[in-house]
Amino acid sequence: MAYAYALTCHKAQGSSIDNVFLLVSDMYYCQDKQKIIYTGLTRAKKCCYVG
Repeated sequence: MAYAYALTCHKAQGSSIDNVFLLVSDMYYCQDKQKIIYTGLTRAKKCCYVG
């Protein structure tokens, strides 16, 4: 069994994560949407999935 973990983009700042799953559909009303998406994309070491 493999456990899954979740972080917000704010909490992930300064970290490197092997695989990132970024859900941008949940950020519709966010004012800093572009900054948060950039932060989420740049956290991935190996692979980033955007949905």
